[in-house]
Amino acid sequence: MPNAIFFYRIQRWLYLHHIPFLPKLIQLLIFLIYNTKITADSKIGKGSYFVCKGISTVLIPGTEIGENCVLGLRFSTVRKFPYKNVPKIGNNVFIGPNVVICGPVEIGDNCIVAANSFVDKSLRGGNCCRLSC
Repeated sequence: MPNAIFFYRIQRWLYLHHIPFLPKLIQLLIFLIYNTKITADSKIGKGSYFVCKGISTVLIPGTEIGENCVLGLRFSTVRKFPYKNVPKIGNNVFIGPNVVICGPVEIGDNCIVAANSFVDKSLRGGNCCRLSC
């Protein structure tokens, strides 16, 4: 069984070429197979992939993910009211399982976000999430 990224790439190509109905159908297929929500207007760079085929992942519309990123199981991006901006994730980022990225944050290149993290502040490139209690 292919990774959810495989179906996303087909969905994105159809969306960019203005082919109606099929991107929504593939989005439904991704949801039924992987319990994952990836919209066609999300941008996922070349070489990025989901661990465990992308099961239970949620990407809000417009999320930008750079190249060569590793996205963990049950990774989610969410908006923070009243902001309309979406998270932007740089290149070569590792995001662990059960991570939630909230609001208009930017995660720079070469970052590592540990498992079970909640990110609501931007991270500069090369930094890891710090434990703050």
